[in-house]
Amino acid sequence: MRQRQAFLKLDYTARDIRYTRNRANTVLYATALSWPRDTICLEAFAGVAPEATASVHLLDRKSPLAFDATDRGLVIHLGAKPAYDHAFPVRITFHGQIPNTRRTP
Repeated sequence: MRQRQAFLKLDYTARDIRYTRNRANTVLYATALSWPRDTICLEAFAGVAPEATASVHLLDRKSPLAFDATDRGLVIHLGAKPAYDHAFPVRITFHGQIPNTRRTP
């Protein structure tokens, strides 16, 4: 119980992002552990072709979010903060498989 309480007291920032995917490897869920204000940049996707991304949604909204594929990463325009205040999951659907983001030296 003490470990859980200590975990809940941590101060997360918008750069604290956790990822998971669906079994088919076509949908990525990126969860920001703190509200990132207007935009969030998924730096792991720097250099991924813009046409690789089909749609981006905040899970509590029906309307898709605007996004830009840049050299910095996938920049997602979030809009207004949701009513909840825990974690903020974004569903990113790709045309085909999730792009390989491994970088070689």
